[in-house]
Amino acid sequence: MPMVRRGPKNHNDDCYFCTCNVKGLNLKNKKQISYPNIPSAIRPVPHGPGIPVPSPPDTVENIFYSDTESEIDDDIDKVYDSISDESKLFTQSEFNDFVKKQN
Repeated sequence: MPMVRRGPKNHNDDCYFCTCNVKGLNLKNKKQISYPNIPSAIRPVPHGPGIPVPSPPDTVENIFYSDTESEIDDDIDKVYDSISDESKLFTQSEFNDFVKKQN
């Protein structure tokens, strides 16, 4: 069964690849590898008569976002709102200063 992998919150105890110790293991003894069940790598639950298959939400309004995601969205909106469509002319010295700051 495939696993659902997400980005780890930290590499000490939530990184799937960091927590698997595969040093010294090969094809003959690969069954000795223990695969952790951590939040960033969740194994799916097999479905059956007693466990129905989950259905996706009908509309976008049914999807709930965390506070962090909404804060990020607000920041992005502020950045794009402050950008104007008007062009600005630079002098050669201003342009040179701009290029120096970029490097």
